[in-house]
Amino acid sequence: MGRIFMVRHGQASLLDGDYDKLSELGVAQAGETGLALQRRGISPDIIVSGNLKRQSETARYAAVAAQWSTSLEKDGDFDEYRHEDMFVPAFPQFSSHASLAEHVSKQEHPRREFQRLFEQAFVSWVAGHGRGEGTRWTDFRSRVLQAALRVAKRLGAGQSAMVVTSGGVIAAITQTLLDLPDEHVLRLHNPIYNASVTRLISKGEQLIFSGFNDVTHLEVLGRDWVTYR
Repeated sequence: MGRIFMVRHGQASLLDGDYDKLSELGVAQAGETGLALQRRGISPDIIVSGNLKRQSETARYAAVAAQWSTSLEKDGDFDEYRHEDMFVPAFPQFSSHASLAEHVSKQEHPRREFQRLFEQAFVSWVAGHGRGEGTRWTDFRSRVLQAALRVAKRLGAGQSAMVVTSGGVIAAITQTLLDLPDEHVLRLHNPIYNASVTRLISKGEQLIFSGFNDVTHLEVLGRDWVTYR
């Protein structure tokens, strides 16, 4: 059997015009995640991330901290869902993340406002209420599952992989492996922490769910290290 450690990227820059970069805390979270895996004797045979900057940066900072020599690969099928597909159909006034960031930054509780808008948009998208030309949740879920299966097929007995991706990807794969209905996806997605570890076991072309959303390595450092956004 092989092991796949699916890591959500470190904290990104939610209230900035460029969300797709790690915050200072996100950089530190990434390093601590690599160290935590290294202390458990894990040296991944495969390290892969999506193409998004926050994903690849998390992978690199984790690998540097753990002193792994495995080269980083990129697979765009591990990218998060697009803002245009998920958010814009519900809130066309926020045609870009920058416009959304500008709106929420002006609110009394910016992160609370973002969460309110996010949940409404996400539930609508998963239910299939998006634009016809956009990517549907079912298409997204199929894409990311196939990406995970490609990694699984490459792992021999005793080998491991670290896949650095995003919350939506992890939620979609977890939903599939646990055979959960779409209406439960938000409850999977919401609690996925930055730099958390979700574990899968691979047996040839089969994936088995093994553990979800572990941030023990961050909790021991203090509450401020554990973030959702």
